[in-house]
Amino acid sequence: MISYFLILLLMLCAHDFLPPTRAQLVPTIEKLALAQNGRTILYELESKISHMTPGNNGKRTTVASYRGQTLSRHSQLHLQKARLNTNSLIYGVHGILIVVGWGTLLPIGAIIARFFKWKQWFWCHVLCQTLGYIVGTIGWCIGIWLRTLSKHYLSKLQLALTIITFTIINLQILSVLTMRSNKEGGYRKWWNIWHHAIGYAAIGMVVVSILAGISTEKEAEILMKAYTVIIGVLIVVAVPLQMFRFKSTIKKQFMRMTTSLRRSQSI
Repeated sequence: MISYFLILLLMLCAHDFLPPTRAQLVPTIEKLALAQNGRTILYELESKISHMTPGNNGKRTTVASYRGQTLSRHSQLHLQKARLNTNSLIYGVHGILIVVGWGTLLPIGAIIARFFKWKQWFWCHVLCQTLGYIVGTIGWCIGIWLRTLSKHYLSKLQLALTIITFTIINLQILSVLTMRSNKEGGYRKWWNIWHHAIGYAAIGMVVVSILAGISTEKEAEILMKAYTVIIGVLIVVAVPLQMFRFKSTIKKQFMRMTTSLRRSQSI
């Protein structure tokens, strides 16, 4: 009886160690075939992609290199966008500085000197002209620097207008620093005529130069509208004051003429 159980136990253990039959090997062979077919399909797909993508001087481009080229192109696009944003920011700063300095503060200083003759008018005039000159000159230097980087930034006409404007403004500054004399000086009358003429010419050239520069920039619509409003406000303030000044001047001259006639008749 015991020998019978030993024989049965040996048969069960031998079943585990025997080699697999053909029926047991079929699923394993099918799995290996599917894996091999998958590798073949991936290899063919990689070769097709490598032939479809442009190579580097006839060299074969793999999927990894194609991904690298795509990433490099994306990085270049991001870099170009960053450069464009930086350039547009610099262009905006250049325009704003010139509009605020030359286009706003210089005319305000001229209006103060002509129409508001209170005790401290001279120092307010000097403050506006000095700040306007410094701020506008910084913007002008930025524009010239941008012109050296790209010849398409400013046209020849705009460049000529800005140079003429800068020259006239500097002539005005030099005449104030070197030629201005006391009221008792012999040529103070001629200096006043020169000062007024050059000042008005400088303001006119500033307005023309700014409008010519803004009108050619597609991204300067907001600045164009803002400067149009500034010019409108300055005109609305200056024209009535000039009319009032002209009226008071005619009235004073009429009073002088009447007094001189009365004196001549009394004699």
